[in-house]
Amino acid sequence: MNLRRALLALGIAGLMVFALSGCFVITADSPSQQGLIGDVVVHTEACVTGATCSQTGNSNSIFGQGPSSPNGQLLLAYRVPDGYGAPTQVNSTSGTPALVMDASPSYTQQLTALAAPPAGEHWVGYISQALTPAPNDQQYVFDTHFTRPPAQNGVPSNVPFQYLTVVGGRDVDATLLATRDVTCGPDFSALIQSATEETTPLFGGTICADSPHVDNTATTLPADSVLFTR
Repeated sequence: MNLRRALLALGIAGLMVFALSGCFVITADSPSQQGLIGDVVVHTEACVTGATCSQTGNSNSIFGQGPSSPNGQLLLAYRVPDGYGAPTQVNSTSGTPALVMDASPSYTQQLTALAAPPAGEHWVGYISQALTPAPNDQQYVFDTHFTRPPAQNGVPSNVPFQYLTVVGGRDVDATLLATRDVTCGPDFSALIQSATEETTPLFGGTICADSPHVDNTATTLPADSVLFTR
């Protein structure tokens, strides 16, 4: 009996080491304005954790690299002011394989429901193509353009660009299809920690807000960063 327990404990420890070996985390994030009075560009650098990435994400979990589900999709979202236009697709400018992030109404809806934006702001969510296998130890860069609100009486809008960037990911396999809606879980705690579509909470499934970092007792995502537009 003791031997069986020891072997079981060893197996669980092995799974935990594997599960803690990677997440999708933001390593740099900054906005800028094009030209003198142009649109806003958010420059985001994020990595699938490995040897070159020091963070482990809110979930301390890995997706898309388990032995039963080596495939996955990455998630990207922005909380932005009302009136700013968002693209329908975001492409990575660095990283292999290149990511094509399409607008995801279900991811947007889940973030809105579980992490309600401040008044005057809204979420826009994106999901990548299925990655076979999911990348490991990759650095990705996104330069996402947001169009400014229309000018009023010929004067460019001066609405500040208050925003937050969020990334996450999920498993893909024969039953967890890449075409399924994004489901983040029943509450905010699940949004930042849980994998909602498999029975083991820290192995596989969906992690909707793996970064930026918050404590596991948090009830809200971080406050906005602000760019005062010209």
